Amino acid sequence: MTSANITHMGVDLVVTFDYSPEEAAQHYGDAPYPGCPERVDIEEVFVGEVDIQPLLDIDVIHELESKVLEYREGCISQAEEDRAEARYYDREAA
Repeated sequence: MTSANITHMGVDLVVTFDYSPEEAAQHYGDAPYPGCPERVDIEEVFVGEVDIQPLLDIDVIHELESKVLEYREGCISQAEEDRAEARYYDREAA
């Protein structure tokens, strides 16, 4: 399980979730598979030390899932940028 710090409607939340990456479709062979999109399953939503996830309606859960996916994309983009910057400085130092 992973966690993300998210602000939703002005409230700071810590969202714990499981992430499943996209699976490509397989249109050939004995067992064709339609594939599936990436997805986030929210496990807990904390305000401070209180888990409010059981109190949230499905629309809010879907909004938080979208925000978690955006958060992950931002983390991945930042990590890629950091690696590129490190390679640049390694070349400059050599």
